[in-house]
Amino acid sequence: MKKNPVKCIILDANILIDFLKSDRGVLKLISTELYEICVPSVVLHEVTQLNQEQCNFFKLSILEPSLEELMEAMVYNDQCLSFPDKVCLILSKGKGYICVTNDKRLRQACEQEKVECIWGLQLILLLNQKGKLTKEHATKILFKIHETNKYIKHEIVTACVSKLI
Repeated sequence: MKKNPVKCIILDANILIDFLKSDRGVLKLISTELYEICVPSVVLHEVTQLNQEQCNFFKLSILEPSLEELMEAMVYNDQCLSFPDKVCLILSKGKGYICVTNDKRLRQACEQEKVECIWGLQLILLLNQKGKLTKEHATKILFKIHETNKYIKHEIVTACVSKLI
């Protein structure tokens, strides 16, 4: 019997930074237990806390956009999105990947383009539900993300903590 292919996710820079600041090991857990993680090279250039060797260790695949994908991102009509966010959108749409972001504008663009999108904190919940993160460990990670990212509000974190098992 053939095993189902692993679904791929594309992380934007903020999600990567949240995990790097809160618990780097979560990246490896996600990549081994949930999804193949793809990081567009233009996003990797934004994240100074991560290099190629670390990407290999965490099992992150570096995704090199084609010239056509880069051109499509350049002309994508949304001045509110950064170029790396546009690349995340274009790659997710073109490859059928899930876009992982907390950026409201990128989430809106994903919705308009019919691209599956999930919140970064959902990955912590999924790991907990699969028994790969204890409630205590997941709670620490969630609150550390809140502590280091001013956009992740206390109410959002407490709502996530209430869903942990």
